[in-house]
Amino acid sequence: MEDTILSRNDTSIKKKNTIENDVPGDDDEHLPEMTLEVQNAVKNDFKRLEVYGESEDEVKDVYEDLQRVIENEDEEENEVGKISTKPGKSKRKELHSTTKIHALSDSWDEEGREVILQVYKLLFTSQCDDENTYSNFALLVKSVLDNDITDTEIDLFLTTDKIVKAKLLPSGEMTLDSTQLRNAKDFQEILFNGICRNLRDRKVITEMKNLWCSSYMYLLLPLESDGVTVIDWNCIETCASSARQFKVLSTISEEDHSTINVDNIREAPMVGTTHLHSQGESEILILANGICETSNLIDKAVVTVHNGMIYQVVSIIHDTTAQRPFPSTEDSKPRYDSYTDYSQKKYGKKLKNLNQPILLAKQADRPHNFLAKDQQKPIVNEGKFVELPPELCLNLGVPSSVMRSLYLVPSAMHRLTSLMLASQIHKEIRKECSDCPPISVPLIMEALTSRKCLECFSYERLELLGDSFLKYAISQHLFMKYENEDEGELSAHRAESVCNTILHHLALTRNLQGYIQDEPFHWRKWVAPGLLCRSIVPCSCNPKDPNSLPVEKVCDKGHRWIYSKTISDVVEALIGAHLVGGGTIAALEFMRWMNMEVDIEDKSVEIAFKRCFAYPSVLNTSLDELQSLLYYHFENPCLLVEALTHASINEHGRRSYQRLEFLGDSVLDLLITQHLFSTYQELSPGDLSDLRQAAANNQNFAQVTVKHNIQNYLCHHSDDIKNQIEKFVEDFEQCKGGDCQFISFGGGMRAPKVLGDLIESISGAILVDNRLKPNIVWDKIYPILSPIVTPENVVPQPLRELYELCDQHHYKYNWKPITKTENVNVATVQIQLEDFSIHGEGSDKNTKFAMTKAAKDALATLQVKGICHGRHTFVQSSMDTTGNEAPHSSNIIAQENMIIASSPQTDSGESDQCHRGETDEEENLLCSSKSMQDFYSKL
Repeated sequence: MEDTILSRNDTSIKKKNTIENDVPGDDDEHLPEMTLEVQNAVKNDFKRLEVYGESEDEVKDVYEDLQRVIENEDEEENEVGKISTKPGKSKRKELHSTTKIHALSDSWDEEGREVILQVYKLLFTSQCDDENTYSNFALLVKSVLDNDITDTEIDLFLTTDKIVKAKLLPSGEMTLDSTQLRNAKDFQEILFNGICRNLRDRKVITEMKNLWCSSYMYLLLPLESDGVTVIDWNCIETCASSARQFKVLSTISEEDHSTINVDNIREAPMVGTTHLHSQGESEILILANGICETSNLIDKAVVTVHNGMIYQVVSIIHDTTAQRPFPSTEDSKPRYDSYTDYSQKKYGKKLKNLNQPILLAKQADRPHNFLAKDQQKPIVNEGKFVELPPELCLNLGVPSSVMRSLYLVPSAMHRLTSLMLASQIHKEIRKECSDCPPISVPLIMEALTSRKCLECFSYERLELLGDSFLKYAISQHLFMKYENEDEGELSAHRAESVCNTILHHLALTRNLQGYIQDEPFHWRKWVAPGLLCRSIVPCSCNPKDPNSLPVEKVCDKGHRWIYSKTISDVVEALIGAHLVGGGTIAALEFMRWMNMEVDIEDKSVEIAFKRCFAYPSVLNTSLDELQSLLYYHFENPCLLVEALTHASINEHGRRSYQRLEFLGDSVLDLLITQHLFSTYQELSPGDLSDLRQAAANNQNFAQVTVKHNIQNYLCHHSDDIKNQIEKFVEDFEQCKGGDCQFISFGGGMRAPKVLGDLIESISGAILVDNRLKPNIVWDKIYPILSPIVTPENVVPQPLRELYELCDQHHYKYNWKPITKTENVNVATVQIQLEDFSIHGEGSDKNTKFAMTKAAKDALATLQVKGICHGRHTFVQSSMDTTGNEAPHSSNIIAQENMIIASSPQTDSGESDQCHRGETDEEENLLCSSKSMQDFYSKL
């Protein structure tokens, strides 16, 4: 099952040494993916525009002009001539297999031998005022489970407000003899198949053979109610005996039902008693599998032989017998004269004991996905009541408290098996990386779980953090490795190293796809020992046809469809999990395990520190004020000089800040992401991404530069840059302290790119000067950046907010074709509400900024009419730490493992509001609508 089936054209990547020949395929990198010719063209244009002081928007326009060429390279023809995307892309679906759980794989189910198993007490504890009680179970497996698995509590949401917690406790070993093993398996078979409605079809019952597989084995047995770990063998033996009788009764032909002699199949003379009471306090009833005292029947589970349903007996209706007229409905007359007539005509069962009282029973609940907090579920224990003749019932002897817990078992076991898989991959990593610190297994599980699972957590927050660390680690490595290459060349190397195509390939070499959880739990697709999963179908999977495996079915070979980009995202999420759980050491060890090049030699760091050059006349220039502002004295002042030198300075031996900017950009992105990640632990991934884009972008950095007058230290030989800086400073001073606000996502005052570059290059210089210690960079840069944007004052991404709002209210929207007026693009969007429509319009030289302004215009109109995005309510509630929502696993890990443990104290004089500007990732707008993505592709 661990073999991987690749879809369509995935065979283009076979060996590790072919990676460099593949076209990169990253959706998220600032620099687009391109061939060497296109890369060189972009580099030349990038240098030209920077030297002459063009704005960041015009630099981006160079990339946009080449986008068609790049997009064509992103697609290829498969064998049948259809266009398909490269590996690692969000539109590409691939067929992959699941990984076996080693902890549950063992051939201990052989008949006739005893077996020694590990026992774990599975506790169910209600967290609300609930009159119902829940029985505990014993989980029996062959292997010892990790402490992280047994230490994890599982929240099971009966409703949004009603929670039952499940937890494992180690309870030693236990030896089962062959009889106990047989009874335990029969007990598990009838109850698992009963709650999953498999006993209703006689044909299905005949197929219930070979339900136990050595590659997936465990037993779940009820415990006695005295609180100790003692298995309730009386309950198990009674249920197992009835299970074997049920199979006999259910497979006999209908003609033989009327003449069957119960005594011939009964294994014991009584069910639940050892002697017969003719009269007394406890009444005797004749069931399908013998006689039973009513005291041993009330509040117990029974299974009916006529329809294979499990019920819980509530009481005995003494004044009603099988000869009572059959109930009728208000709309129609009864189709049967009595219960006897009903049993005979519909099921071919002739009742003999016509004077017995009827049982009042409640239909047992069916399992649900109790792991999903917000998913609608029927209220547990509110099944409908029915009246049953005793002769149609077999007493399973299972108390209602056991049945109540049994319906929680599928969800609990699904979570436990996910934890086992996470523990398994963590062991594989640490086996090869002995220096990797131990990481919390729930944290690893979170990194392997996609949002599609509908859990209270997903990998997206960790992916955001891992993406930043990946960018930083690769940038640091490239900076040291290619000491003579400029920023454009380094950026091209980085874009290739962190692209999704490469991450996808590396993930496949480590079989990460087999561990990914990518679909919500559903009881109909639940696979368990002893359970006949009716959704399993023989493998007919075709890697070229996603419809070859329907969504509602399960392949018997374990294959499932996964989006290609999900696999790449999980790599970044696992990097983030290791960073949170074990710090930079663990994150780098994991990246090495993934065969990423991140090693840096100590001598390379020293070379980078010493190689900076500056003329004595330049060094004599007073830089004390700037160093005082930073509260940092450079050991090598030449680094600071280089960080302040623009590419327009063309002096022999003097280098511009571009390389340091390349390094500083990555370390600032990481540090800001970590700060936001640890500060706003309950914020959704989308809102956290908005915060990062608003805090770590050129516009914001440019304002910080002007706010502290750092632009006065810039060395350049460009009149255009001088004029742009003066204009921006003038506009900034006019807005300072007033109502004017800078716009994060298009519009507003545009900052010259050089101003934002200064903050990044100075950060890179500090990083090199202190021999690559990011925490020192944060200590010095944080006071300058403060105050950093918060959820209360962030300006959301207008396009994404508009699409999400339309999805929430089911509004239709339509973008009209872009028009041009005097070299200005005009974008118009129409929103169709229930009774009328509104329009939003925006204009800008940049097409995407024009669309952003149009989205903002439409949002403003909607807000006037009282229609707002739900985020505005969520952001406020996310700041309330008293909420009941289960925290992300990544948020409960000790933050001291991170590069920054907390925000440094800021000077009270640094409290001016920092406005926000366009992000460096504006080209990768977070669109939630496929139609909008299609619109972009047509531009």
